[in-house]
Amino acid sequence: MTRMTRSAPERLRVLGGRRAIVVPEAWRPLAAQVAALASLPISVELDTGERTTDHVLRLAAVSPEPMLVLPSGEPPGGHEGVLAGALRKVLAPLDLTEEEGAVLARWIERALDRGIGVEQLHVLSPSSLPAMWEGPGHHAAAWRAEMFRRHRVDGSLLALRSGDALQQIVSEAPHCDLLLVYWRGDPSRDRAGLVRSVLAEAPTPVLLVREPPAPALAA
Repeated sequence: MTRMTRSAPERLRVLGGRRAIVVPEAWRPLAAQVAALASLPISVELDTGERTTDHVLRLAAVSPEPMLVLPSGEPPGGHEGVLAGALRKVLAPLDLTEEEGAVLARWIERALDRGIGVEQLHVLSPSSLPAMWEGPGHHAAAWRAEMFRRHRVDGSLLALRSGDALQQIVSEAPHCDLLLVYWRGDPSRDRAGLVRSVLAEAPTPVLLVREPPAPALAA
């Protein structure tokens, strides 16, 4: 197998797990199970660090397929599910937009149907507090209840944290086998800052998903 380098990252197509996956041996079981969740083929990219993050997002932006980004090296020892060849837990960060919710819900339901545990995560920061927030009182409880009603997919867990979104995602990542990350397909730094940082810092495979681009209109 050709060894991947920083200067020449390779884009690999995985056709629903129906053929051998040319990715590092330790990641093959997980990649096959992620591919099985997709109704379309997925692309696989080995991210070797900050220098390839722009490359990964440019590829993802022009591809209608979801993209699985694998960390370089072997799976960490704490990922018992990965080492055993089982995808057992998915972490899905939320920003609570309707567009994101519709896309993520489809993937979360597929995972749950296959017996994979899913935790949805929303991080509250001072800049993202709802207008009705007045501290840990009645209004906060009412907002939390409404958030759970509108955004939690039946069968999943929904965790609410406070602080820096990236720090919270990265700290939770070692406890799951896959990060399910919605993005809008815009790789520019001012629009994909959090996605870029997650790819650079999280030690866990990341599946980038978005609404498929609309088909081009015939001339």
